[in-house]
Amino acid sequence: MNKPYYPTLEAKASEKGITKKSIAETLKVTQKTLSCKFSGKYDFGLREAKKIHDVFFPDIPFLELFRHE
Repeated sequence: MNKPYYPTLEAKASEKGITKKSIAETLKVTQKTLSCKFSGKYDFGLREAKKIHDVFFPDIPFLELFRHE
């Protein structure tokens, strides 16, 4: 299995029970598009990343949440 491109984002979503479906709905994108963003195939736009942070993970530093490998 591939390592997550955004390991903190993936881990924190899992810990909090936040589904990719709910993130996709919040961003108004398809689940397929969101999966491509989570895998690093597509980039998150700044507005998308900020919305994910503000809505779901306001307690986690922004740069930590979107650190990628």
